[in-house]
Amino acid sequence: MIGPLKEQCLELIQKKLEVENASTMLEYSLLYEEPTLTSWCLNIIKQFADNIIRDGQFLQLSYPSLEAVLTLDVINATEDELFHAILQWASQDCDRKCIPATHKNTQAVLGDMLLKFHLSSLSQQNQITLRKLTHHRGSKQFRLEPRKILPRSEIKCDLFKTSSASLIYARHKSVTTIGVSDPVLLHEVAVLHSGKAYSN
Repeated sequence: MIGPLKEQCLELIQKKLEVENASTMLEYSLLYEEPTLTSWCLNIIKQFADNIIRDGQFLQLSYPSLEAVLTLDVINATEDELFHAILQWASQDCDRKCIPATHKNTQAVLGDMLLKFHLSSLSQQNQITLRKLTHHRGSKQFRLEPRKILPRSEIKCDLFKTSSASLIYARHKSVTTIGVSDPVLLHEVAVLHSGKAYSN
């Protein structure tokens, strides 16, 4: 009985999952150990990271959620944008802990997360900042290979493969080409067909 009910709950969550709540849903997926939901959330974050990391909800994420985001090897944001977002999160976390956002406290709240950055993808200035924050870690190594930036042309809408296939990403202002195998219901997007625009 629990199995079918769990599947129904996941299907309902899937239909409600979108860019605006992907960070929050990621938090819940890790809290309740739901790897399928975690995968869905990370797929959205991977494709729309440039918007999501600027959202206030991103700064409220837990440490494990941020680590999950930084494990992505392909993401639609630059390494410098990710680094800036994580430093902002560290500053907020210091405020939550009622401690000043000093160099030492930033080191403490970020911990091993700092080693998940791809050093070669950072600007020279951010490389210097990262090395200063991690100089005390001795022999531990950074990830040296570049993190890939997801091209806009590769953003897909095929992670939702339910029978109804009723959800597509919302409020994304860029133009992209999508392909789907099942009928879908589009929300808050403009569809271009034969040179004419149709809004929903």
